Amino acid sequence: MTTRQQNEPQAAREETSGQAASEATPPTAPLALKLVVFTCGAIIMALEITGSRLLAPHFGNSIYVWSSLIGLFMAALATGYWAGGSIADRWPSFPLLAAIVVISGIFILLLPLLASPICRALAKGGADERSGPLLASLLLFFAPSALLGTVSPFSVRLATHDLAGVGRVAGRLYALSTMGSILGTLFTAFVLIPELGVSTILKILGLTLLITPLLALLMVGMSQRKNQASTSTLAGLIMALLVGLTLAPLPPSPVKVLGADQELLIERDSAYHHILVLREPGAPVGTGNAPSRTFLHFDNYRESGIHLEPPYESACEYTELFDLAWLFSNRIDSALFIGGGAGLGPRTFSRRYPAVSQLDLVEIDPDVLDIAKRYFHFEETGPIRAFVADGRMFVRRSETIYDLVVLDAFTIGGRIPPHLVTKEFFEEVAAHLDPDRGMILCNLNAALEGKRSRLYRAVVKTLEEVFDRVHIFPKPDWWRGPEDTRNIIVI
Repeated sequence: MTTRQQNEPQAAREETSGQAASEATPPTAPLALKLVVFTCGAIIMALEITGSRLLAPHFGNSIYVWSSLIGLFMAALATGYWAGGSIADRWPSFPLLAAIVVISGIFILLLPLLASPICRALAKGGADERSGPLLASLLLFFAPSALLGTVSPFSVRLATHDLAGVGRVAGRLYALSTMGSILGTLFTAFVLIPELGVSTILKILGLTLLITPLLALLMVGMSQRKNQASTSTLAGLIMALLVGLTLAPLPPSPVKVLGADQELLIERDSAYHHILVLREPGAPVGTGNAPSRTFLHFDNYRESGIHLEPPYESACEYTELFDLAWLFSNRIDSALFIGGGAGLGPRTFSRRYPAVSQLDLVEIDPDVLDIAKRYFHFEETGPIRAFVADGRMFVRRSETIYDLVVLDAFTIGGRIPPHLVTKEFFEEVAAHLDPDRGMILCNLNAALEGKRSRLYRAVVKTLEEVFDRVHIFPKPDWWRGPEDTRNIIVI
């Protein structure tokens, strides 16, 4: 038997095997695959952006949180790419791809229920600001993001019918996935988070992953007259959708566990914070017992509060330290407060010092200003004006000269936004201060000594490069040691 004759049966067998495989796995409708690839690309980035808001209430919004998320998602995608290619070569089936997408959707629907309990457990177990977000990202996001990572290589395998065109198919599908990722990133950050709560966004993402494979499978069935989508696969996807519709209405686990004497007045996700307003009932003022108070929380941290009887004094003593500015001047006609909170700074200043003719408040988050007006008796009356803007951009664009600038801006966990403590920013502030009596007052949340004093020492050193005189006033809490965090006023 010649070599050609020996190879002919083998070639015939390979052709027959290829035909059988083609019949078992019919070519997938391109539009159905494109729908799945684009949607999964969008959702994986939407999940990453939303994931930062799940971790922030417990671990802050630091570089460690974002590094953990980015590194974890990249590791999960690499795992998904490798596994997806291997699985697709062995079982090139569109129903299997649909099942993978559906399972990732179920995982995402469970996140509102699991995120806060897992993060709290890690924090109580000793996880710090570095290990906490890394472990939480691993537990919460690795599985769904790895599953979503399988979609692109799996889709390339299903869409490839000729080796000569595999590069073109792969390039187009990965480009489509990337376009979805771009849309998912921008739409989530600019539209979804400011308009919807984080738990609602996660439910939308999860349900989308349950609906998309169902639509795609129906498209496959309609495009292939001889190979209709199997009844069992269709029934499975419908059952999964019913499971998702059962999970979606469940209330998310609370970010903060309320005490027995606390009442939640409002909970809102803004573009910058997860905002809570809590009321703590108490006794009337003057009885010697704790009066009723309302507190503003950003994520899991208390920012400010008021007593609930006129004149609605501050329930946080640090605002009284702003009066220290009068030690250095007997005349303050105008003041700028950077950082709104509950609006207590300018409101208290206006009530105590009616001779101050201009009190400007700049707050970056419009939701914070809205809540300050609704729940903390902040009003734009008399000398008080409020502006929604970034503090640094406001100073840069302003032409007003102030006698006093109060820096009282905080992000999650008592951290000052980094761009508000640079030498360049303090130089911009100095240019807007009255040359004879102008001053800047910085409210810091730091320790005087030890590891927690790094912010305090850095800010003081930076201020000394810009201003001739720097004065330091730690809040005199007798129960706090020099290594404990406290309010420190630097003028």
